[in-house]
Amino acid sequence: MEKKLFVGIDTSKEGHQVSLMNPTNIKVDLYINNNREGVERLTEVLKQYRERGYQVEVGCEPSGHYWENLGYRLVEEGYAVQLVNPFHVSRYKEIFDNSPQKDDRKDSRVIATLVKEGRSLHNNLPVGGYAELRHLTHLREQLLKEGTRLRNRLHGWVDRGCPLPWRRQMLV
Repeated sequence: MEKKLFVGIDTSKEGHQVSLMNPTNIKVDLYINNNREGVERLTEVLKQYRERGYQVEVGCEPSGHYWENLGYRLVEEGYAVQLVNPFHVSRYKEIFDNSPQKDDRKDSRVIATLVKEGRSLHNNLPVGGYAELRHLTHLREQLLKEGTRLRNRLHGWVDRGCPLPWRRQMLV
């Protein structure tokens, strides 16, 4: 029987909460800093499991951009990195313990569980031109939203400063 290790990572600006889970739900939790030393520490821990014959599957919640450096580094090290929908993490957490409270350790355990159950979005991260295209697509979407927001704001200012004749009648 093949040994598997499911890793759930709840990422944040300062550090990442990591939960390691085997198929029988035995869990190990650790916290790593969001820097080079923290990532090296995690890769060393995962390497020890790999050397003991475990197949390691890693899941991250792609909220914000804090997961990207860690995710790509793990892919470079040869680990399968999967992305887990943040909405699914939130809903599963509510079902899991009947509480919507936010807790990084609980979130990382839920992410590991979702990876274990095969409920992830992707099992690969885009690289090269695909990664650049993805980044540019997100940037374009942000710029379009910002343009619409600014246009609506400008229209509001113009309407207030130069009301149409029918608006003047309504204001009287």
